[in-house]
Amino acid sequence: MVPSFDLRYMPFRKKFYIESREIASMSDEDLAALHKELEIKIRGKRCPKPVERWNQVGLSDKFLATLTKNGFDKPFAIQRQTIPAIMAGRDVIGVAKTGSGKTLAFLIPMFRHILDQPRLGEGEGPIGLIMAPARELAVQVQCLMCCCVLLCVVACVSCVSCVSVCVCFCYIVV
Repeated sequence: MVPSFDLRYMPFRKKFYIESREIASMSDEDLAALHKELEIKIRGKRCPKPVERWNQVGLSDKFLATLTKNGFDKPFAIQRQTIPAIMAGRDVIGVAKTGSGKTLAFLIPMFRHILDQPRLGEGEGPIGLIMAPARELAVQVQCLMCCCVLLCVVACVSCVSCVSVCVCFCYIVV
Protein backbone atom coordinates (compact mmCIF):
# COMPACT_ATOMS: atom_id res chain seq x y z
CA MET A 1 0.00 0.00 0.00
CA VAL A 2 1.29 3.43 -0.94
CA PRO A 3 1.10 6.02 1.82
CA SER A 4 -1.01 9.03 1.00
CA PHE A 5 0.78 12.35 1.06
CA ASP A 6 -0.65 15.77 0.48
CA LEU A 7 1.87 16.80 -2.17
CA ARG A 8 1.25 19.92 -4.17
CA TYR A 9 3.02 20.11 -7.49
CA MET A 10 3.62 23.23 -9.52
CA PRO A 11 1.57 23.25 -12.70
CA PHE A 12 3.56 22.27 -15.75
CA ARG A 13 3.05 22.32 -19.48
CA LYS A 14 2.39 18.94 -21.03
CA LYS A 15 1.57 19.84 -24.63
CA PHE A 16 4.45 21.02 -26.82
CA TYR A 17 3.46 19.81 -30.26
CA ILE A 18 2.14 22.23 -32.87
CA GLU A 19 1.26 20.56 -36.15
CA SER A 20 2.99 22.18 -39.13
CA ARG A 21 0.88 23.43 -42.04
CA GLU A 22 2.45 20.79 -44.24
CA ILE A 23 1.37 17.96 -41.92
CA ALA A 24 -2.05 19.51 -41.23
CA SER A 25 -2.82 19.63 -44.95
CA MET A 26 -2.26 15.87 -45.35
CA SER A 27 -5.48 14.24 -46.59
CA ASP A 28 -7.02 11.20 -44.89
CA GLU A 29 -6.11 9.14 -47.97
CA ASP A 30 -2.48 10.28 -47.84
CA LEU A 31 -2.40 9.58 -44.11
CA ALA A 32 -3.75 6.06 -44.60
CA ALA A 33 -1.18 5.44 -47.36
CA LEU A 34 1.63 6.74 -45.14
CA HIS A 35 0.56 4.54 -42.22
CA LYS A 36 0.52 1.56 -44.57
CA GLU A 37 3.94 2.43 -46.04
CA LEU A 38 5.49 2.88 -42.57
CA GLU A 39 3.63 -0.17 -41.17
CA ILE A 40 2.09 1.97 -38.40
CA LYS A 41 -1.05 0.81 -36.62
CA ILE A 42 -2.89 3.40 -34.52
CA ARG A 43 -5.43 3.00 -31.73
CA GLY A 44 -7.17 5.98 -30.19
CA LYS A 45 -8.98 9.10 -31.28
CA ARG A 46 -7.54 12.27 -32.81
CA CYS A 47 -3.98 10.91 -32.89
CA PRO A 48 -1.47 13.38 -34.33
CA LYS A 49 -0.27 12.65 -37.85
CA PRO A 50 3.28 11.39 -38.30
CA VAL A 51 6.00 13.91 -39.13
CA GLU A 52 8.38 13.57 -42.06
CA ARG A 53 11.39 15.50 -40.75
CA TRP A 54 12.90 16.43 -37.39
CA ASN A 55 12.20 20.14 -37.92
CA GLN A 56 8.44 19.42 -37.86
CA VAL A 57 8.64 18.26 -34.23
CA GLY A 58 9.32 21.70 -32.72
CA LEU A 59 12.87 21.19 -31.49
CA SER A 60 15.41 23.98 -31.07
CA ASP A 61 18.04 24.56 -33.75
CA LYS A 62 20.69 23.43 -31.25
CA PHE A 63 18.90 20.12 -30.66
CA LEU A 64 18.34 19.62 -34.41
CA ALA A 65 22.06 20.19 -34.99
CA THR A 66 22.87 17.62 -32.28
CA LEU A 67 20.66 15.03 -33.97
CA THR A 68 22.28 15.66 -37.35
CA LYS A 69 25.78 15.62 -35.85
CA ASN A 70 25.07 12.20 -34.33
CA GLY A 71 23.83 10.72 -37.61
CA PHE A 72 20.07 10.99 -37.04
CA ASP A 73 19.26 12.46 -40.45
CA LYS A 74 15.53 11.72 -40.41
CA PRO A 75 13.16 10.05 -37.95
CA PHE A 76 12.41 6.33 -38.12
CA ALA A 77 8.79 5.20 -38.46
CA ILE A 78 8.16 4.82 -34.72
CA GLN A 79 9.71 8.22 -34.05
CA ARG A 80 7.65 9.87 -36.79
CA GLN A 81 4.41 8.77 -35.11
CA THR A 82 5.20 8.66 -31.39
CA ILE A 83 7.12 11.92 -30.92
CA PRO A 84 4.20 14.12 -32.06
CA ALA A 85 1.81 12.04 -29.93
CA ILE A 86 3.95 12.22 -26.78
CA MET A 87 4.69 15.93 -27.30
CA ALA A 88 0.94 16.51 -27.71
CA GLY A 89 0.47 15.14 -24.18
CA ARG A 90 -0.88 11.75 -25.25
CA ASP A 91 -0.11 8.41 -23.63
CA VAL A 92 1.75 6.11 -26.01
CA ILE A 93 2.65 2.45 -26.11
CA GLY A 94 5.09 1.90 -28.97
CA VAL A 95 5.94 -1.60 -30.16
CA ALA A 96 8.72 -2.04 -32.71
CA LYS A 97 11.74 -4.20 -33.47
CA THR A 98 15.10 -3.80 -31.76
CA GLY A 99 17.07 -0.97 -33.33
CA SER A 100 14.01 0.80 -34.70
CA GLY A 101 14.46 4.01 -32.69
CA LYS A 102 12.11 3.51 -29.73
CA THR A 103 14.58 4.92 -27.19
CA LEU A 104 15.02 8.23 -28.99
CA ALA A 105 11.24 8.33 -29.53
CA PHE A 106 10.71 8.82 -25.79
CA LEU A 107 13.94 10.66 -24.98
CA ILE A 108 13.27 13.61 -27.30
CA PRO A 109 9.90 14.49 -25.71
CA MET A 110 11.42 13.96 -22.26
CA PHE A 111 14.29 16.37 -23.00
CA ARG A 112 11.81 18.91 -24.40
CA HIS A 113 9.76 18.68 -21.21
CA ILE A 114 12.85 18.93 -18.97
CA LEU A 115 14.13 22.02 -20.77
CA ASP A 116 10.76 23.71 -20.20
CA GLN A 117 10.99 23.35 -16.41
CA PRO A 118 12.33 26.01 -14.03
CA ARG A 119 15.80 25.41 -12.60
CA LEU A 120 15.86 22.98 -9.70
CA GLY A 121 16.51 24.20 -6.19
CA GLU A 122 18.70 22.59 -3.56
CA GLY A 123 17.59 18.99 -2.87
CA GLU A 124 15.10 18.92 -5.75
CA GLY A 125 15.02 16.51 -8.67
CA PRO A 126 15.26 14.50 -10.74
CA ILE A 127 12.79 15.73 -13.35
CA GLY A 128 13.01 12.66 -15.61
CA LEU A 129 13.35 9.00 -14.69
CA ILE A 130 13.98 6.06 -16.98
CA MET A 131 13.88 2.54 -15.64
CA ALA A 132 15.39 -0.20 -17.79
CA PRO A 133 14.89 -3.93 -17.11
CA ALA A 134 18.47 -4.91 -17.99
CA ARG A 135 21.95 -3.45 -17.65
CA GLU A 136 22.54 -3.65 -21.42
CA LEU A 137 19.44 -1.56 -22.13
CA ALA A 138 20.40 0.96 -19.44
CA VAL A 139 23.85 1.33 -21.05
CA GLN A 140 22.21 1.83 -24.48
CA VAL A 141 19.89 4.49 -23.05
CA GLN A 142 22.80 6.19 -21.27
CA CYS A 143 24.88 6.31 -24.47
CA LEU A 144 22.00 7.76 -26.47
CA MET A 145 21.27 10.31 -23.74
CA CYS A 146 24.92 11.43 -23.69
CA CYS A 147 24.81 11.98 -27.48
CA CYS A 148 21.78 14.24 -27.06
CA VAL A 149 22.59 16.11 -23.86
CA LEU A 150 25.92 17.59 -24.85
CA LEU A 151 24.29 20.77 -26.16
CA CYS A 152 21.12 20.76 -24.08
CA VAL A 153 22.16 21.84 -20.55
CA VAL A 154 20.80 18.59 -19.13
CA ALA A 155 22.88 16.28 -16.97
CA CYS A 156 22.31 12.54 -16.90
CA VAL A 157 23.34 9.94 -14.35
CA SER A 158 23.03 6.15 -14.49
CA CYS A 159 22.66 3.90 -11.48
CA VAL A 160 22.65 0.12 -11.73
CA SER A 161 21.15 -1.97 -8.97
CA CYS A 162 20.94 -5.75 -8.70
CA VAL A 163 18.45 -7.16 -6.26
CA SER A 164 16.97 -10.58 -7.29
CA VAL A 165 16.20 -9.05 -10.73
CA CYS A 166 18.51 -6.58 -12.44
CA VAL A 167 16.76 -3.22 -12.59
CA CYS A 168 18.70 -0.29 -13.95
CA PHE A 169 17.87 3.34 -13.48
CA CYS A 170 18.88 6.25 -15.64
CA TYR A 171 17.74 9.62 -14.46
CA ILE A 172 18.15 13.15 -15.63
CA VAL A 173 18.69 16.15 -13.45
CA VAL A 174 18.83 19.77 -14.54
